[in-house]
Amino acid sequence: MRKIFFVGCGLLLLLGAFSCAQMGLAPSPLEPLKFSGSADFTSKPFDINTKEWQINWEYKAVEKKRPNFVLHVYPEGDKANWIEMVKTPRFDASGSTYLYKGKGRYYVKVTARNIANWQVGVLRAGVSEPLSSPATFAGSADMTTKPFKIRGKEFKIAYAMETPSWAGQSIAVYPRGETENYIDMDTVGAGTGTKVLKGPGEYYIKVQCTGVKSWKIDVTE
Repeated sequence: MRKIFFVGCGLLLLLGAFSCAQMGLAPSPLEPLKFSGSADFTSKPFDINTKEWQINWEYKAVEKKRPNFVLHVYPEGDKANWIEMVKTPRFDASGSTYLYKGKGRYYVKVTARNIANWQVGVLRAGVSEPLSSPATFAGSADMTTKPFKIRGKEFKIAYAMETPSWAGQSIAVYPRGETENYIDMDTVGAGTGTKVLKGPGEYYIKVQCTGVKSWKIDVTE
């Protein structure tokens, strides 16, 4: 009887593990990480067990000085090929960015000049649901947006940018999960504009800007 009992328990455990694998249960979220300082900083490598994750950042400048704050995210052991970079404006600012390369080990590198204090938070949890349109994104620095879902055959991206005439902004639209092949990319100047793209699907936007005071993007169907 004891052997039968052990065999039965073993079968139940195996069936339970198989059922969980079949259901595709999400991995347990890891604890958030927080880094802070006022000078250059390189973190220790940390684990990411989800496909998508988020970084929040903020800083305050030394009084009467123009700040320079740059955030890079690298795979462990790599010093050249960053997977995300955030360049910020020359004034106090804050923001967030999403990353679509996950399930690995990474580290954060901060370059800080004339910064009184800065903070970086790493949220090591996946995005459960994409945003529905209409969706609005805004900032004053580089950003990779949260994913959004388009149900129709096409959607519009309307942008507005406040910037000196010499500055520019790159707007690239990617299918969700894709990190190399965008479906559309354009460099735009100050002012407003609209782009019409084909749907349906799930997408995200990567904004890279220089000298921008503020920008805003509206996504509608």
